[in-house]
Amino acid sequence: MEWKSICNADQIGAGEMQIVEIDGTRFLVLKQTDDEPLVVPPVCPHMTMDLCDGFFDGEILTCAQHLWQWSAKDGSVHGGIAERPLLVYPSRKVNGVLEIQFESELRYGHETDAEETP
Repeated sequence: MEWKSICNADQIGAGEMQIVEIDGTRFLVLKQTDDEPLVVPPVCPHMTMDLCDGFFDGEILTCAQHLWQWSAKDGSVHGGIAERPLLVYPSRKVNGVLEIQFESELRYGHETDAEETP
């Protein structure tokens, strides 16, 4: 699987989130308070709500629509409301650049032309 550069690693501060679009594909980059990145699809696994409209405290991402929550460490479910984890793109920092393993866009079952990857 190919590694693809998506942004400078310092473009997003610790405890922040940002949408990055590369070649027509959107990614949500979460930077934990310890500055480690997590790259996920930008929509909630429950509905097509944009996760960037939610709340992020540097550790937990909360969807604004139904208050589902996930850990920014690995996309796992946090609390008791969310019913499924976030899909996660493998990522790494190389020479100050954030890269992801990208072959095709990760999608949830509610999205058009769904292509779900566990």
